[in-house]
Amino acid sequence: MKIKRKIADLSDWNRKLRVTYRQILVKEDDYQGYVTRVQFDDVEEPIWYQPDTEIERYRLVDDQYVWLQYFPNHANYAVTTVIDPNGVLVHHYVDIHAGNGVSSEGVPYFDDLFLDLVILPSGVHIVLDAEELEEALERAVITSEQYELAWRTLHTLQQGIETSGTAWYDRWRRDAAQLSGMMSAR
Repeated sequence: MKIKRKIADLSDWNRKLRVTYRQILVKEDDYQGYVTRVQFDDVEEPIWYQPDTEIERYRLVDDQYVWLQYFPNHANYAVTTVIDPNGVLVHHYVDIHAGNGVSSEGVPYFDDLFLDLVILPSGVHIVLDAEELEEALERAVITSEQYELAWRTLHTLQQGIETSGTAWYDRWRRDAAQLSGMMSAR
């Protein structure tokens, strides 16, 4: 068990797939940070997901699925918004992380802290991998400060979503259209 670095363009994946990748740096009043778009052009095998036994499994990756990823500045989380080929929201997946950065190639990344939050279109929130966070602390993979940061970040996010939403939560349609336009222009 170790902290994993997750890279926006999926260059860290070992699956056979072809993707189209774009990114923009946003500096607006309501959101500052990177927004990236991964379009899955050719997927050898779809990826299905079931975050909870009471939720029916659904597709996350297949041909023409899109992942918008948000890397907000000065935040300890990144969001992957999954959109199906018809432009329908599949879910928001929030990775709590220890920090983010940009690679020497200019691609955003983050160092994952295990704890995650899935937000379904229905509004249902599911906290995932709390046991992995506990195990990481027990094995000294993370510090007690990182452990507390993960829980504090999760609670702050949940509170913000419940009371006023967050910039990425409300802007995904606009960002999908803008980044799609960038892809068509090339």
